Amino acid sequence: MAYRAQVLVDNEWTGNGLRFATAPEAERYAADLQRRWTLVRDWRVQETTGNANCAFPYKGQLTQLEE
Repeated sequence: MAYRAQVLVDNEWTGNGLRFATAPEAERYAADLQRRWTLVRDWRVQETTGNANCAFPYKGQLTQLEE
């Protein structure tokens, strides 16, 4: 199990295929997207199948994981 971040833009929830090992990592990434994108109205984190394919550590940079 993994977690994905989605943002609400133009009344549509969208994501970019990134999956995180923990909900807090996904939350940090979603909040970061909201700060960088101008049209984001809201964000959410959902559980998803599959393994994590990236990491977003606290005070770190987004890192792709080997699958």
